Amino acid sequence: MKHTNEIKSVICEFGIIISLYFIPIMLPFLGGLCAIFTPLPVFFYRLRLGGRISIISLVSVTLFIFYISDNDFYSLIFLWLIILGFILSELTAAKLSLESVIIRASIGGAFVAFLFIYLYANAVDKSIFEMAAGFVNKNLNIILSLYKEVGISESEIKLFAASIKRLEFLIVRIIPGFILSGALLISVITVLIAKGSFEKSIGFPNFGNPNCWRAEDKFVWYFIISAVLMLLPIGDWKLIGVNGFIVLFNVYFFQGWSIISYYFEKKKINTGVKLLLFAAVILIKYLLFALIVAGLFDTWFNFRRIENKAPIKHQG
Repeated sequence: MKHTNEIKSVICEFGIIISLYFIPIMLPFLGGLCAIFTPLPVFFYRLRLGGRISIISLVSVTLFIFYISDNDFYSLIFLWLIILGFILSELTAAKLSLESVIIRASIGGAFVAFLFIYLYANAVDKSIFEMAAGFVNKNLNIILSLYKEVGISESEIKLFAASIKRLEFLIVRIIPGFILSGALLISVITVLIAKGSFEKSIGFPNFGNPNCWRAEDKFVWYFIISAVLMLLPIGDWKLIGVNGFIVLFNVYFFQGWSIISYYFEKKKINTGVKLLLFAAVILIKYLLFALIVAGLFDTWFNFRRIENKAPIKHQG
């Protein structure tokens, strides 16, 4: 009976993951949503079934994708999301603190992403920079075409077209920051969705209340160092500072959001208002900046008046 249930679970996990693979191909506008949810079934079934059985399902998915695909870049991104979900689940099963799980998963996910990029560049016989530059240039030209279609003024189009080479140069060099930030973002979202959706059904660790989360004080020093590096006239150091800033913006965005969520929970604000505010923060850059600043200054002003400055530990 136990083996029968395990086989059913493996088949179910395989079906869900493969569905998430095909949905963006058939419905491209759902690509971003599927990317966010792809690590979730891996995370769930690893904690429910254990590592050995879950690996069988993941190997099956990997072989199936390699069989039906042309080893394209999309398939590599999808496999990366699966691996990120497995890394998250392994760290969670190890009963680490919430902060340790997120940081280690983000770094591990970023390492796997760089490895995939390196292997893919070798497969297409290009250097990493050449491949990245081509990818960025292609997407910038797609944006330029969209500008022309939606009726952006001719002067703005010419300005953007003239800036493409400069933007390409900059974006290629801050890709590491975006990759690490992407791994961080997806890791946080996966853990929060898992906690809210099936915390009790899989013996999910009690990480405490995420609304009380605060980044450790040492992250402020990383922020200051990144700011100093950005001011240096040396190009390479400046780019290191920019990449650091990109990652730390995400850290303090989550801290800012936890402040708002804390007061929403305290005042019993309904979910609809929360979703509206979240959409406003994403769409209005000034609100996004204010949220990040609030997260940063919470280090000194402790807006929630909470005493615990350490990372939230696993309990039980």
